[in-house]
Amino acid sequence: MRTFFILISACLVAALGAPTAEVERNDISDAINLYERNDIDLAFRSLRTLAEQGDIDAQVMMGAMYAKGRGVVQNHANAAIWWRLAGEQGNVMAQYFLGGLYRHGRGVSQDFAKAAKWLRLAAEKGLSEAQQNLGVMYIEGHGVRQDYIRAHKWLLLAAAQGNKSAEFNMKLLVGSMTATEIALARQQARQWILERHR
Repeated sequence: MRTFFILISACLVAALGAPTAEVERNDISDAINLYERNDIDLAFRSLRTLAEQGDIDAQVMMGAMYAKGRGVVQNHANAAIWWRLAGEQGNVMAQYFLGGLYRHGRGVSQDFAKAAKWLRLAAEKGLSEAQQNLGVMYIEGHGVRQDYIRAHKWLLLAAAQGNKSAEFNMKLLVGSMTATEIALARQQARQWILERHR
């Protein structure tokens, strides 16, 4: 997780090139170091300040701290607030986590349509866990119209990245599909990959 946050911060520094970006990168790095050293109270205060200033990585970590009850009382509603802020700015992990909260009704009212919306955003960015969960939602018809072809497509994309749950669910699903449906799902998966690698 630390590598992910440092990578995002480095990209921001490269993109912005401003001296303030370097200061912000150091602030988030310092906060992550505090967290990893188990100085949770100070890490929480540092992250909250950064998150309130709009730092996406800090918002994601604030959501995680609330979801896990790390340094604060566990509160999925607060996790949803922080993940929504980061998700609206395009953070794939926040989108995935928020989709999970809506899917399971943790901290928010259970809403399969909103779960599908957030999971789709993360799935479209290639996150295998989101692709797997979205595939299952298409199997179950939760938040989306039941569609085995789309389910197979998303599960196939996730399985291609080594997602074992997707492999398992895909094996179960093919027993309910025709050869034509499976071929169409594979074609859609190939098309999805081609569109992202142009």
